[in-house]
Amino acid sequence: MANVRPAPDAVTPQSEVDSPAGDAATLETILLADSPMLIGISGGPEDRTAIMISTKGDILRAKSGETTESGTVLAIGEDQVQLQTEEGLVLALALPE
Repeated sequence: MANVRPAPDAVTPQSEVDSPAGDAATLETILLADSPMLIGISGGPEDRTAIMISTKGDILRAKSGETTESGTVLAIGEDQVQLQTEEGLVLALALPE
């Protein structure tokens, strides 16, 4: 495999995200290793998508009824998600404040 280096004049992109989801995704906080974290909800009342960080640190996107590595999404509200784990435990994940 070839070594890839940035060009000498390469610029590291800087971006500003002005949204609650962007703020939540960039919070300097400690994530609980045994619990997923909800960082955003997109879409309207009939077509919501939950954006979560798994216990492995992966970013997950899922709609109601879909299964992710963190569990099955049972319901998505305006500011929280109900998730059922493989063990049958139902978690209520809330957006960070």
